[in-house]
Amino acid sequence: MADPVKSPAVRGRTAVDRLQSDDNRRVTSGQGVDPAERGTLTVRNRAGARLVERAVLSVDCVERHSRFTRRDLPRAIVDMTPEAPNIRVDIAAAWPAPLADTCRATQRRVIREIQEQTGRTPARVDVTISGLVPGAPTAHVEPRPDFGAERTPMSQPAAGPVAVVAAAALIAVGIIAGRELLIQQELIDGAPWLANAFTWAGRLTWQGWMLPAAIAAVVAGVLILTLGLKRQRPTHVRTGGSPALWLRTTDMARRCTAAALRVDGVAEAHTAVGRKRVDVTVKPGADSRDGLGEPVAAEVRKALAQLQHPMQLEVAIERRPAR
Repeated sequence: MADPVKSPAVRGRTAVDRLQSDDNRRVTSGQGVDPAERGTLTVRNRAGARLVERAVLSVDCVERHSRFTRRDLPRAIVDMTPEAPNIRVDIAAAWPAPLADTCRATQRRVIREIQEQTGRTPARVDVTISGLVPGAPTAHVEPRPDFGAERTPMSQPAAGPVAVVAAAALIAVGIIAGRELLIQQELIDGAPWLANAFTWAGRLTWQGWMLPAAIAAVVAGVLILTLGLKRQRPTHVRTGGSPALWLRTTDMARRCTAAALRVDGVAEAHTAVGRKRVDVTVKPGADSRDGLGEPVAAEVRKALAQLQHPMQLEVAIERRPAR
């Protein structure tokens, strides 16, 4: 019996189906499709947080830490919605360790991880040290780059109170101007203050009080200018070595007083610390010996030896009351 012969229509449909299936395979594999039209990459906030938490654990001096009252560290909060993600990460650092360098190394590691995994650069990475792990093994941390001279703690600007008064005056002027606008638009009732004040000022003629007022205005202007140009004074003194510490003059005075009181025969001591000078006044006891100046000066100089810049020392001995 002869084999049945398929009609051309059947053979044509089979060829078309074969071509469509080939096209489907090419589309599925991505061949011949513009890369920009293949799809989008969506990274969930939770996935971004896991990437950050895994990355920070690879930083030297960052430890995994469990706490009973809060969630374990490290803990990350990531907002992947914008094109430049916002990241906040809480970490536990080994102690002792350079904490500032650890934070900078953590920031760099998080930025590199997000760039490699998602192709996006974070807008900001906030690192908070929420825990310390004493005795944890520490490794080398990249040294802190030199950003120039460090900033000396200074007192508040002398023009600060003047700026506060000026700001309050400007706020008052703004409120009065707003009232004038509401009256002009007939939204509230009342007599305009600025219009009446300007009308009164425009009708003024020379009077005797104007000269003292002009002199007072010039004096006030010169005073404000002087306060604005006045240099701020340092409020702390710097210790030598690294890392540097900044001590208040009050702390240095207490330290010098304690050093003077350690000398045998000193009943009372008082210290005044200036910008470049330290004055120590001691009161000898009833059974003290003569010549307390040198022992007191030696002890106080030991307390001042930690300062970066030496200070002039003056020791004064109060006279004993006459018997």
